[in-house]
Amino acid sequence: MIRAGLVFFLIWISFLATAQEIISGQVVDLLSGEGIASAEVHFKDSDSAIYTNSLGEFRISHGNDTVTVGEINIRGNLLSWNITTSGTISIYNMSGQLIRNFTINVGTGEETLRLLNGIYVLKANMASGQSYQTKFVYNADQYVTRVIAVALTKSTARLSSMDTLVIQKNGYYTQEYPVNQSYAVYDMMQTSYPAGTDFLRKLIRPESFNLMAGPPLNPVFSEIRSVKILYSIKDDDVYYINSEKYFIHYEFARDVLGYNKGHAMFNQEQYTNNPDRKYILATLNLFVSSGIYTLDFFSGDQLSCRQIEEVYNKVVQTTYVGNNLRFYANNLKWDECNSIPSITSNELFSGQNYQPLNPEEAYGYLKKFTLDELKTEYAGRHDIVVLNGIPNDISVVAGIITTEFQTPLSHINVLSHNRGAPNMALRDGWTNPLLGSLTNQLVYLKVTLDTFILREATLDEATQFWNGKEPSKITKLSCDTITQGLINLENSGIQSVRTIGGKAANFAELMNVGVTPYGSISLPEGAFAIPFYYYWQHMRTHSLDKLMREMLSESRFHTDFQYRKSQLIRLQDSIKSCPLDPDLLALVIAKINQTGGFTNIRFRSSTNSEDVKGFNGAGLYDSYTGIPGDPDKTIEKAIKKVWASLWNLQAFEEREYFKIDHQTVAMAVLVHRSFPDEAANGVVITTNLYNIYNPGFTINVQAGEISITNPEGGYIPDQIIRYTFEDVIEYINHSNAPGMEGKTVLSNAEIEELTAWCQAINDHYCRLYSECQPLDIEFKVDIVNGRRKLYIKQARIY
Repeated sequence: MIRAGLVFFLIWISFLATAQEIISGQVVDLLSGEGIASAEVHFKDSDSAIYTNSLGEFRISHGNDTVTVGEINIRGNLLSWNITTSGTISIYNMSGQLIRNFTINVGTGEETLRLLNGIYVLKANMASGQSYQTKFVYNADQYVTRVIAVALTKSTARLSSMDTLVIQKNGYYTQEYPVNQSYAVYDMMQTSYPAGTDFLRKLIRPESFNLMAGPPLNPVFSEIRSVKILYSIKDDDVYYINSEKYFIHYEFARDVLGYNKGHAMFNQEQYTNNPDRKYILATLNLFVSSGIYTLDFFSGDQLSCRQIEEVYNKVVQTTYVGNNLRFYANNLKWDECNSIPSITSNELFSGQNYQPLNPEEAYGYLKKFTLDELKTEYAGRHDIVVLNGIPNDISVVAGIITTEFQTPLSHINVLSHNRGAPNMALRDGWTNPLLGSLTNQLVYLKVTLDTFILREATLDEATQFWNGKEPSKITKLSCDTITQGLINLENSGIQSVRTIGGKAANFAELMNVGVTPYGSISLPEGAFAIPFYYYWQHMRTHSLDKLMREMLSESRFHTDFQYRKSQLIRLQDSIKSCPLDPDLLALVIAKINQTGGFTNIRFRSSTNSEDVKGFNGAGLYDSYTGIPGDPDKTIEKAIKKVWASLWNLQAFEEREYFKIDHQTVAMAVLVHRSFPDEAANGVVITTNLYNIYNPGFTINVQAGEISITNPEGGYIPDQIIRYTFEDVIEYINHSNAPGMEGKTVLSNAEIEELTAWCQAINDHYCRLYSECQPLDIEFKVDIVNGRRKLYIKQARIY
């Protein structure tokens, strides 16, 4: 018995006689498994060849000379030797790639291996002309006592010609295999197979992967080709499924393997540990940009690390990927599966070049802008812009391509969703040859979950598209300019949009939502609203309404971008410079004094053209903090700055695109305490943005005050899918914010509480509108009396 921690593999190099060694085997078709007759078999770099018989079988020989050389040992992570002649040791992976190479001298010596866990071939080539080889299992963290296929060979011929078999035949791809001293089966792949081939048992080369590959079921990453895997537990057999033909694993099990209990029972049996489980279901992914291969499983599967390792090893043994395969753990419970090579989401993201944000299509003139140029130059609604970063805001454009990855729930992407405009990231976009060749030309852009299409377009097809897509009817908004006094939100709701705007009305509606078993939803304390009346009073008292109408009536204002920009700034400055009604200021200060001692007060935009059905308006308007007694952040300044943001350039351009009558737009103000020291902030979309067939909520959450909606610094948040058909949390990637290494922004308990709240809000709005639409819900985690507390900040139709 070998004691744990001592020796897991020992190679004895010693032979007794001179003999001819016979290598035999069978060459078979990869798909049918039938023998291939008349296939040519020879050693690499050798002119001597034989041909297979009618059953695909062959026998080929080479000579051996005997000499006692010594011994080579592998103990844990250490390679050591005691030999009587010098030579070299080469270690190859199962795909035939050279991994390590050592020169060994007479006597004793040792080297550290530093390999990834897996199966390898060790080959020794001695100075006296002998060569040796064997397979071995390597695991640096565990002392493995089981040896796979110990088979030593030696020859006076060159190592390269005697350790590799080359098999070829017309109509097949030429295939190379490491020599196996026992009778072995060697697969070959035809250069074409019938369309609709259901599965393969092995993937012996990239062409076999491509034959079975399709789009990923959950496209949380981009530029991925995926092959679904079904592993039969009882038979220790694996099926690589045609993933274009079979959308889900169940369809393959039903149609090909004869599973007849129905889809619901399949899900119940094949994703849980139970006596009736027959299969383990997985996916093999190729990340096209980086060439990385990953193995992953449905995050809700009840697999143990042992089961995952079993499937991993089977895929390594039956694919050309071999030890290059990496396990991607999309559930925190699998982080402990460290006996197989793994990869993190941040490593995967760093290797990607393309990121789809809003899959849509558009026509427009392809133009490049630096972020500095975007501040002064005009990007129009018929422009598709390439940007060397992520802007804080942007006017209405036909499409967006950034050279930095975005967060899917950022304001710029929510606006693209609202406009139906394609939005994508392409890291090499600034130097990409295709984009460079089409710059300043009229193009067609289509963003899909897997790739993008960009081509030259004609003016006729572009004009037809623009005419059919862009709004043409002018919309006049309802606005209550009569109601005075501060509004207690407990008595308001979504019906109050015409008095206090969309944000405040939705906030008030949240007060009507109850959550079992959590009680009422936590909302920021001290909330009230300043109605539209006071904005219009300010405009009329100081003749700002007249200034606004004169501005809107000028033809130059609508045709000259720089002039339009300057006139909007002029109106904003006028709003901020005119004094606030002292009676209003007194009302607000008195109300704030009743909020429970909060010193920092947030004043948030709430218009009748924001947070309403059909016009999301995310990020168009501004919010400000007022601090009583602070000479720089006064209450008066905060209110007037919020009012002035009604005339932000990007807000005006957005309303102009949607044909909203600017003279019917008004600004109310939602007021509540602020969060100066928040522990986390995030956004929830109450649908699974990546796969509508697996219902769930999409959650983006970031540590501290690092913005989700307007990210800077390249920080990626925790991106999560919380499935709603079962209690499963899947992490798409983890935050790369400073201090978050190996941590999650939210605890599982916080995610469960957030999910319950969002589900209740979603159900409430379904009843409210008599139909269910995804919601955009913003939340924060604050520190209250030394403990973390979850708050809902706002909700609106996505």
